Amino acid sequence: MTPLRRAGVLAALAGLLATGGCVTLPEGGGVRDQPGDVTATGAGIRYTPPGPAPGAEPRAIVTGFLDAMGASPVQTSTAREFLTQQAAEDWKPQRRTVLYDGISSFTRGAPGDLTLTGAAWLDEAGRWRGELPSGEERVRLRLEREDGEWRIAGLPDALLARRSWFGGEYGQFQVHFLDPAYDVLVPEPVFAPRGEQLATSLVRALLAGPPDPDAPWLATRLDGLRLADGTVTVRDGIARVDLAGEPRLPTPASRTELAAQLAWTLRQVPGVRTFQVRFGKTPLTLEGGLTDIPVSAGSLLDPAAATASKVLFGVREGRPVRVTRDSIASIDGPDAPAYALREVSVDLEETRRAEVSADGHQVRLAALDGSGPVTVVRGEDFAHPAWDRSGRAWLLDRRTSGAVVSVVAGGRQRLVRVPGVSGAPVTDLLVSRDGTRLVAAIRVRGRDEVVESRLRWIGNGLEASPARLVATSAGVRDLGWEGPNHVLVLTAAHGLSEVTWLSLDGAPDDLRDSPPPDPLFDDVRALVSSASAGQPVWGVTAKGALVRVGSTPVEGSPRGVTQLTSVG
Repeated sequence: MTPLRRAGVLAALAGLLATGGCVTLPEGGGVRDQPGDVTATGAGIRYTPPGPAPGAEPRAIVTGFLDAMGASPVQTSTAREFLTQQAAEDWKPQRRTVLYDGISSFTRGAPGDLTLTGAAWLDEAGRWRGELPSGEERVRLRLEREDGEWRIAGLPDALLARRSWFGGEYGQFQVHFLDPAYDVLVPEPVFAPRGEQLATSLVRALLAGPPDPDAPWLATRLDGLRLADGTVTVRDGIARVDLAGEPRLPTPASRTELAAQLAWTLRQVPGVRTFQVRFGKTPLTLEGGLTDIPVSAGSLLDPAAATASKVLFGVREGRPVRVTRDSIASIDGPDAPAYALREVSVDLEETRRAEVSADGHQVRLAALDGSGPVTVVRGEDFAHPAWDRSGRAWLLDRRTSGAVVSVVAGGRQRLVRVPGVSGAPVTDLLVSRDGTRLVAAIRVRGRDEVVESRLRWIGNGLEASPARLVATSAGVRDLGWEGPNHVLVLTAAHGLSEVTWLSLDGAPDDLRDSPPPDPLFDDVRALVSSASAGQPVWGVTAKGALVRVGSTPVEGSPRGVTQLTSVG
């Protein structure tokens, strides 16, 4: 629900919340005309705001309270000094964080009656939830005298943080859950404070559970557990996670899965190399007696399928080819048909291919060299096929009557009803390598909507959630993965092509450290990107030339190749 900033480049990473027990606010000291109007200190610069001055008037108490939220590192102890004793005991700022651009009507009416402008919110785990519901931008801080001093006696259980400060203190990270079959890790974005609180904040976000606990799309081995003493301690590269509650770990595999969730989450904390988990006095012990678990553990559950091929494939003179730095070679075997192709897509293990005919009317699936059993799917206008880590091929048929989504597994095509996508004017479609997310671009009344649906296999059946709006744009030409959990959007307008880096939670650019716009001064028709982290990204022009996207250099274009793709 965030408009896409038409950036000309893809980007790096990003920033915002998740401090669990204490979240944050804008910083400052003294009294200001605009409460919370402070400069971000930046991670690593310590700042302790002052408490209330003796004899301070109500307006100064409100302003000081809001400014106290700008402590660095993040803490709320100073802010509590502006509250009555009872309010300080009752206040639960971890329940929600409210971000705002400014405060209006502050000088009218009661000093504690505030109207927040540009307000959005995050939940207790640091998950971006979008704009505040209408009416909730009005905040009342009720003041009364205690021991002869004005203090705040009534306030919402939330933190009120100025966006400009918040974006400088927090970063966007991933916590890792599991698919319902416990076969693969599924990353979910959260925001957490950079610095020494990061490990604690990320583990708290993970323990908070999946974004929608009533939905069946995600699972966790940490259900019902909590931090025993409220923090994760990090010393000499070892993170110690003491958990309370009853662990449900009936098998060695379940213990490995729990360790993988923590390993992939804690590997984002600078300096952490290994971690230990204890349930009371009992350590988590993996096969072989391992209790010091490296953050590199869990590779078999990698959501990006680390073993996937890094080779590029494409189409030259209507036939599929393998493209390397030094050569372009045909992948056709002696039994491959000779009809012209528009697209080719190769699975993650580089063993099968899905090829779209030149007229777009059919997809042919076979072994990589085109031999062996063949599955042919016919339609109207097929987009580029996608493969997940289970070897399933996902197809989008862009029919004039509306999109038809299907998946081919074991030589059998299965239609997939995706509410909000099936039957809509869809222009492109992605499926994540872990097979849990479907992302589509839909043209609606002259604009494009990028939407996400969650996928779940139930035995041989497949369930898709109603599509959720992630962002809006115009002129979308192509979608691509940038790592396992970020999407690239290629747009074109007025002869200019642009690439935007999109977070699937819809969090805006100003909170995600996005780089400045980088327009592509060419007629770019498609993207070459990968769900494998750290892989280069290029644009492909109408003439088949490669152009730079972001900081990725281009050393030359594969001559005569009209379509180029990574695996998946």
